Amino acid sequence: MREFQLGYGVHTVRSHGASLAKTHMHDWLILLLLVVIEFILYLTPPFYRYVGKDMMTNLKYPLLDNTVPVWTVPVSIVASFAK
Repeated sequence: MREFQLGYGVHTVRSHGASLAKTHMHDWLILLLLVVIEFILYLTPPFYRYVGKDMMTNLKYPLLDNTVPVWTVPVSIVASFAK
């Protein structure tokens, strides 16, 4: 690990900016790639699929009387405090 001296001889952007940018060149390229991917995703339209009324019965979450049993709530609260 590099040691930095405080006070006289402090590294500044003017004195070591180019070498610092070269050291982190891969970071800058990855950041630029992520910005380009974000811009491409922003320009592409979303995919819309036709869903008819008859198809909705298969896509809906099944309506159950009780999806989470009542007794599990206090048990989970006690278990979280027991840690």
